[in-house]
Formats: sequence, structure tokens, C-alpha cells
Amino acid sequence: MKRIVVLFLCIGIVLCCSSCMLYSYSKDAPKQATTEDAPSIVHTLYAIGDTVTLNEIELTVTDYKFSDLYGDMEEYGQADDGYAYCIVTVDVKNIGNSSANINDYTMQLYYDEEYRYLNEYASEDVFLLYNNESIPALGKLSGKILNFKVPTEVRDTDKPLRLRIGYNSIWLQDEYIEVELR
Repeated sequence: MKRIVVLFLCIGIVLCCSSCMLYSYSKDAPKQATTEDAPSIVHTLYAIGDTVTLNEIELTVTDYKFSDLYGDMEEYGQADDGYAYCIVTVDVKNIGNSSANINDYTMQLYYDEEYRYLNEYASEDVFLLYNNESIPALGKLSGKILNFKVPTEVRDTDKPLRLRIGYNSIWLQDEYIEVELR
């Protein structure tokens, strides 16, 4: 019985070594992509007016526009030369059973699928959706805006423009949702 176990053990070692040698000879050969090699990025595309659920919030983009004024309000000043503000209006509802902090969500504007712009916060104004804003359980914030400073090229073209939102994902490389603005 011991001889049979030893024999099987030796055969297993030989097979392992031969497959290792085979791998070392073929590692430079081109590898064919399989579904197992695909990145684990999950994202869904929505339209303006769609209500989107992400973790404990429901978010609806109700409008977007470009303005030369921060927050589209004169008291906050003009955009620098060559820039405009893309103002995205949102409604946010906390559907969780405890307060939700906006700081847990990353919201970025993507232009032409490769250029990324961050939401700008001037202060804790009532109309801005700012970083540390907390929404009580079942609470709702309506008509809040996200304010993105962008080159005027973004305003003046028809190239794709999307709002990308992720939960606890600084660079939005994992799970996120996108709302197509144009």
C-alpha cells in the first residue's frame, strides 16, 4: 500500500514539474483573453430624470447647464478666462435607516470619456451639495447643485458628457453609475 502511495506521489511531482517547465517555455507566447481576465468594473448608464440607487441614496439628475458664473449666481463671481461652470442639478434621498454623508460618494464629471473634473465647493451654501453634507434617514435634498469648473471647449462641443458617481471609490475604478448629460 505504501508503494502505491509513493508511486502516486512521484507521478504527481513529475506532472507538476513538467507543467511548470511547460509554462516557463510558453510564458512569452501571446495570451488569449478570457472572461476571467476581464476587469471587475461594474457600471450602469442612466439618463437625466432617471432615479438611481447607489448604496443608501437615491439620486436623480434633474438638469444641467453651463454658466460663466459660479453656481449660476453673480455673488460668487465669474469663471476665469477660458473656463465655464457645468452646473448639474440633483435631488438626493437617503433610503437608509441612518444618516448618509455625501462625503462617502464621489461625483465627477467625465468629458469625452477621458477627461475628469471634480465638484468644486466654495462653502456650505444652501444650494450646493457640499462634501460634508449629511442627509438624515429618509431625508431628501431637492434642487441641490454640483458645480464643475471646465474649459470652454467642454461647453462648446457635442462630445459625450457624463456624471459619474461611486460609493467609497475615490477614483471611480470599481462600481459606479453614470448619468449621461449629453
